[in-house]
Amino acid sequence: MEEDSREKAFRFVAYSAVTFSLIALVSVFVTLPLVNNYIHSVHLRVHDEMQFCKLSARDVMLEMHNFRQTPNKNLPFFLLSSIGCSSELDCCGSQVPCQWEEGDSML
Repeated sequence: MEEDSREKAFRFVAYSAVTFSLIALVSVFVTLPLVNNYIHSVHLRVHDEMQFCKLSARDVMLEMHNFRQTPNKNLPFFLLSSIGCSSELDCCGSQVPCQWEEGDSML
């Protein structure tokens, strides 16, 4: 009688262990492709964002290069005031040329 109840307890433990193992394997087989797909999509999104950032930075640098070559009279008022000109006549008068030299600083 005692051995019969012991055998039932061991059988229950064995079946429980096999069931939990199968559930763990099925969950790994289901979640691993999902995680792989998510990581791949994040990688593509980061790659696209990096390309956009590189292009934006290049565009900004080209705009700054072109901006430095434009005459001062085409600058907006807030930029004229930031470089010390109270009006367009101060910077674009006959005494000061209206174009930046190659080595000049903007501010």
